Amino acid sequence: MSDGGAGPLTLVELGGMGVGRLNGVGERKLDALGEMGVRSLLDLLWHYPRRYLDRTGGSTVAELRPGTDGLVLGRVTSVAARKVGPRRTMVTADVRDATGSVRCTFFNQPWRERQLEVGTEVAMFGKLESFQGRVRMTNPIVDVIGQAGEARTGRIVAVYPQSAKAELSSWEISPVVARALEFADEIY
Repeated sequence: MSDGGAGPLTLVELGGMGVGRLNGVGERKLDALGEMGVRSLLDLLWHYPRRYLDRTGGSTVAELRPGTDGLVLGRVTSVAARKVGPRRTMVTADVRDATGSVRCTFFNQPWRERQLEVGTEVAMFGKLESFQGRVRMTNPIVDVIGQAGEARTGRIVAVYPQSAKAELSSWEISPVVARALEFADEIY
């Protein structure tokens, strides 16, 4: 998927191609990437992840241990929202698999009540905690099974350096890097 030229792209050519040519990079992302020193496709490809998160290993609720990260596939059996202060909401959802149930608590994400309807199949990734004799996850990463969009569970996830000043999260950088890699599939 080179730039339509006669052959593979060189690093010099990638250095001369601005990140604004990628789909999904509008003015806001372009400015934010510029704040981070990323102006060309080559800069973007050299913006290495600082670490990776392994979200591939699925576990049953019974296999999870407090203090460890885990991925659980299950079905939402209950969901409720309540106000916990002015303009603050807490949503709780119970997710059950064949071996047990885990309570998932989301703070200041009222939209989770609509996303996690009873009966919805989900993949939840987070750190398991024990609270009042019950296992739970606080603000886990959620993928609704069968829903379109980029999956953030069930795969290795790159965590990119980010800048609070640029206001660009790792989750916004990752798909841009993926598009740059597709664009530069032939490099010599």
